[in-house]
Amino acid sequence: MIPYHHDFYLIELREKPLLGDSIELHRQIRYCIENDDSTLLSVLGKVHIHDHLMEYLYSSFYWVPLDYRDENDVDQFGMKKGISYSGCEVFSATACQALNSLVSGWISIFSVAPKKIRLMSTYGRKESDHLLDKTEVIGMLKQLLSFVDRLEVGDPIYLVYSGL
Repeated sequence: MIPYHHDFYLIELREKPLLGDSIELHRQIRYCIENDDSTLLSVLGKVHIHDHLMEYLYSSFYWVPLDYRDENDVDQFGMKKGISYSGCEVFSATACQALNSLVSGWISIFSVAPKKIRLMSTYGRKESDHLLDKTEVIGMLKQLLSFVDRLEVGDPIYLVYSGL
């Protein structure tokens, strides 16, 4: 059985967008990723995150601001937070500091783990636990961190999450 995974793409827009309509820009980026359409963007890199690892890290993403505004899902400052587990989200430079702190922290945490990392399932049953290789986990996270480090204000580079 092929394990489920979540993808993070580092993308660059082919044309710098006009300022102002972030909702439409994010819709277009999500459409291109979901439909493998390269007319609007170039994929600079992609990292797979194992589903069991993503399940473990998922709640942390609620601390990361997203530019895309959905009137039904924003905090008091108008920023959407968190990611859709099975959806698609776009991170811009706005999210850079929070993502950098989170991913760096995860790397530090997993660096003290044993060679085989046992992650408990959300069901809490031992038979649902999953073993992951420490080297692979840290490698995935370091690649993700390198993507985050490329996000800069004013650049047409974005990090796109695509869930299950």
